[in-house]
Amino acid sequence: MSDEVREVLPTELVAILRCPVTGSAIRESTGSDGAPLLVNEDAKRPLAYPIRAGVPLLLAHEATPVSPAN
Repeated sequence: MSDEVREVLPTELVAILRCPVTGSAIRESTGSDGAPLLVNEDAKRPLAYPIRAGVPLLLAHEATPVSPAN
């Protein structure tokens, strides 16, 4: 996890967030372009949500499927 992601959202906030589609916990990650993401921890339906201007967009229509390795 990069320091850039850590600066975007407080750890306490990430700890209480849940995926709006699956209800699973969310963790910080980065996209292939280095942009910060929030990725759910659902093994059957892994989804990523963008963080834009420091705001996590936890909306079902913003979710993108990701490979389990992301």
